[in-house]
Amino acid sequence: MPKTIRTQHNMFIGPAGWNMDHDDGSTNFHDYSNVVYQGGYKYRDGTNRNMSANLMVEATPKFQVMGFDTDFYLDNTQVDTGKICGPPTLGGLSGTKYLTLAKDAAGEAGGEAEAELAARGVGAPNKCDAGTAGSVTAQGLLELTMKTVAHRSAPLGSLL
Repeated sequence: MPKTIRTQHNMFIGPAGWNMDHDDGSTNFHDYSNVVYQGGYKYRDGTNRNMSANLMVEATPKFQVMGFDTDFYLDNTQVDTGKICGPPTLGGLSGTKYLTLAKDAAGEAGGEAEAELAARGVGAPNKCDAGTAGSVTAQGLLELTMKTVAHRSAPLGSLL
């Protein structure tokens, strides 16, 4: 069995395409504890590509073509995206937390209304993760970002 390539503790920023492009037979990836702002992750033509414990802000996974029975999207946190759906062949899709960015004290809008996001959905409508819903403030999002990308060896307090 080939070695698993781990992508962890990164921050990907950018709406100009894929933040991570698992395409053309890319296989044996485990992407976890990353923060992805806009853009997204692409899954196509490969096996064993798993995402867990990532913070996805206005970013989603994109499942293209067929297969995916060995791919898993588990225990990720989605902010301002709507529910995540995938093809019926997806190996696993569960544990997602869906958050909306709450209004701050001045009443500034921090994201789309929760009902609009829940109704939108992302991906194929065949297999969806209902997950749990909630909201987060801007300060809470900063803290969640730091917790997601912090290495175990770095004390969280020194990062905040």
